[in-house]
Amino acid sequence: MKAPSASAFDVMSKEELEEKAPDATSSKKLPLQINSQIMLYDVSNTAHRAKTRVFGAVEHDFIMIERPEFSISDRLSAVVDSDYACTYLHEGYLYRFRTKQKKELTKNIVCIEYPDKFETIQLRKHRRIKVSIEAKFELPSSDQPVRGTLKDISEGGCLLVLPGILHIPKGTTAGVTFKLPDDSLVEKVQCSVRNIQQAYMRQYTATGLSFNGPGVELEKVRAFCDFCKKFRV
Repeated sequence: MKAPSASAFDVMSKEELEEKAPDATSSKKLPLQINSQIMLYDVSNTAHRAKTRVFGAVEHDFIMIERPEFSISDRLSAVVDSDYACTYLHEGYLYRFRTKQKKELTKNIVCIEYPDKFETIQLRKHRRIKVSIEAKFELPSSDQPVRGTLKDISEGGCLLVLPGILHIPKGTTAGVTFKLPDDSLVEKVQCSVRNIQQAYMRQYTATGLSFNGPGVELEKVRAFCDFCKKFRV
């Protein structure tokens, strides 16, 4: 199987922005990924913005990024050393925070302060429900299923964590079998791989999956999600 592209995230569309949940929550740790994109805005003039990349981070200390060049106009750009407003997209969530440049490492790499707090906005159409469910993941290219754990689920998809480092291209179709907490058995629901992230230090692969069918299996998932939303599980 081919290795995924360096960035595991899609560019945020207008439709995704319109679907964002109105309630935003704060969190303690940013889910930063090396080589992923981050947007910076000059606080003194938010029309000035720059798209840059994450090279690394130390929690509660700094985020190492490619030196941002802010677009002043179609023909002009500049380096801005003032405070920044930042947005970062990861796995269907938009993270927003304020920061400022902390130090310069090289001509092309700088460190910005790791934020003490940030805003988290859900962009997904369907609310994700936190679970911990054993699952079998079946790829067409493999004779044996891989056993993993569902970490969250919604009517539209799920997050499946698999042991070891797997290289699964985006768009790959697969089947997933699991038993919901209400004892409903969801058998070989067809999925598409939308996002993938390998954690080399902890040796696991997180895959974001979207459900495709069949309808009878998706109805079991929908009924479970409706129950959780109704009773705020």
